[in-house]
Amino acid sequence: MINYIENHTDSQKSFRTIFSFIVKKGKTTRREIQKGTNYSWSSVSGVVSVLLNNNLVIETDPVISGVGRGTSYIVPNGDRFVSIGLDINSTGFTSSVVGVDGSIKYKNMRPYLGDTKEYVLDLMFKLIDDCLAFAKDKYNVASIGVSCQGTVINHSIYKRFVFAKDFMYCNIKEIIEKKYGIFTYLEHDTNCLLEDYLFNHNEGYVSVCVARIVSGLGFAISSNGQSLEMFGPIDFGHMIVQPRDGDKCLCGMNGCLEAYVSSVGIARRAGVEDFSIIEKNRDKYRNILDEAGFYLGVALANLSHIFSLDGVVMTGHVIGNDETMLKQIIKYNNEFSGEERAEIKYLPNLSPSFGAARLSFIEKVDKEGAF
Repeated sequence: MINYIENHTDSQKSFRTIFSFIVKKGKTTRREIQKGTNYSWSSVSGVVSVLLNNNLVIETDPVISGVGRGTSYIVPNGDRFVSIGLDINSTGFTSSVVGVDGSIKYKNMRPYLGDTKEYVLDLMFKLIDDCLAFAKDKYNVASIGVSCQGTVINHSIYKRFVFAKDFMYCNIKEIIEKKYGIFTYLEHDTNCLLEDYLFNHNEGYVSVCVARIVSGLGFAISSNGQSLEMFGPIDFGHMIVQPRDGDKCLCGMNGCLEAYVSSVGIARRAGVEDFSIIEKNRDKYRNILDEAGFYLGVALANLSHIFSLDGVVMTGHVIGNDETMLKQIIKYNNEFSGEERAEIKYLPNLSPSFGAARLSFIEKVDKEGAF
């Protein structure tokens, strides 16, 4: 696995770990950071110095130990810098303004009603303008993160948004930075969801998978708190589950897992125009939904074996409040996992725009070191 999985660089890992530790604790010391993260004193001091120099954290209230001079607490400066996060998704575009301390200052959503590149960019600009108007005179906007439903190249170029007919190889980073002059960072949507999960909902799994099941299907995996990448996002949505006479997937191939478990694939197999028809009467289409649960349960069992998963977190409107479908997924996962099986749960409120904001902020500091 070491030869094929690329973790974040050491500097990114140390910044992410130390900064997240400070934010989670709310009020801590360098010694506590060193003990809690297992980084060396020099690494902790170096990262804290970067944070202090950028006013991302402040020192306050000396800790009196009884011997020598007091040690200051390190506290996140959540009222100065914020980041904007966007999520580009066929079900609607969402945005968040997120403080350095992880506090959500503002959220917004606009429905996606178009099918062209021009429409996609215009909708993005409207959401960014909304966020900037909210932040004006209150916060400094440090970065913009964009969560993308599909392949991202070099955290800059969105390869293809299949729900806009002329949206191909669009350098969103360049477009936003040229228009607004704000550092911009693109990431695959499930990696953004994973960041939200690890920051806000972390339940202590050693190896955990986050799966987003919407009009597409995406996966992200974390081991020991660090996301794993295989030269890009872990795109198991396009593993072949029906190699002969398989259904057509949006990617152009036949027999992909996504063609059987995404909202688009399920609607096509049910012979209806849109998944919303199924959502209104799930019992009528129970056979199709159970079949999707079978394919997804088996796929998760395979991933559990490959990555030694002990937790799987699913989100997205395909499952929604459908406890019967969730039970089917768990049933087939358990059947094909054997004794070593991951705990499966559904979290409806994971936010890709929150994760995108945080990832862009971390990348901004790691890349530029100053504002």
